[in-house]
Amino acid sequence: MNIMIFNWYFDAILVTNISLIDVSWYGPFNRTSVRLEYAMVEGTSYAFKGLMQTLFNYGTIQVNRQGGGVGIELRDAINPAKVESVVLSYQEKYLSDKNLEDIGSLKTLLSEMIRKHARELKEIEVDY
Repeated sequence: MNIMIFNWYFDAILVTNISLIDVSWYGPFNRTSVRLEYAMVEGTSYAFKGLMQTLFNYGTIQVNRQGGGVGIELRDAINPAKVESVVLSYQEKYLSDKNLEDIGSLKTLLSEMIRKHARELKEIEVDY
């Protein structure tokens, strides 16, 4: 009975601005954690099984990893539709910020290449 309480009470998905962290407890001294970055998330889904889960709005949430596998699964989560929308909004924000960062890096790289090319052209004397 105590193991079931630890398994139910302490399992969680931590939603950060960089990744999802799945913390699972199997006993008082036995726990695991899995980190899944938003760039590796392919999709999310949730399911209600049975009348009790439907009436009390709790179910299973799955976050799928790119390549086809289930990356994170949390059973008996309260309001899984809301959790799914929170995960997707954090993923969208992360990917948007990452794209802006990549664009900034690309601009810096291109401007350095143009400066270097302009300096090389000044050093070369052209005779016509």
